[in-house]
Amino acid sequence: FLASKAKMIKKEVTSEELINEARKQNNKALLDLIHLFSAQYKLNPEVSSIIAQLHQSGITQHIGSNIGPTLLETFYQTFPDVMNCFSYTHIATCHDPKKIIKKPDPLFFMSYIQNIECDPAQVIFIDDKITNIKAAQKCGLRVIHFKDSTQLKKELLSFISG
Repeated sequence: FLASKAKMIKKEVTSEELINEARKQNNKALLDLIHLFSAQYKLNPEVSSIIAQLHQSGITQHIGSNIGPTLLETFYQTFPDVMNCFSYTHIATCHDPKKIIKKPDPLFFMSYIQNIECDPAQVIFIDDKITNIKAAQKCGLRVIHFKDSTQLKKELLSFISG
């Protein structure tokens, strides 16, 4: 609904695309709504604990997300303890104003691998969307399809110990 009101015809719109469109249309009400919505995010305590444990163990963690810089900054301000566990953030990027590179586009994963200069087989990509999992897997990343914190911890231990 909001995307259509903003005259954006897409299957999936990132927060940054919506923010940019609201700014372009000088739509303060939509901007306020986006900020109100983003302030409603809550951390999953079990997942936060896993992130902290990995960080304390010296395991490098990155964020690969379709959120843009505006929402990312909100997260760093709201959840500094968790967000500071991540050493790199790879977010949806816009090299061409008409095309934002985001998951599940293989270019998103390839640019990530290129930026961190790492063998894709050394990366464990975790996501709750199967389309993103399949795309990452095709790019050579190891993957975990997130369902819940118990399953995540078990699969992470399997990767790390194996």
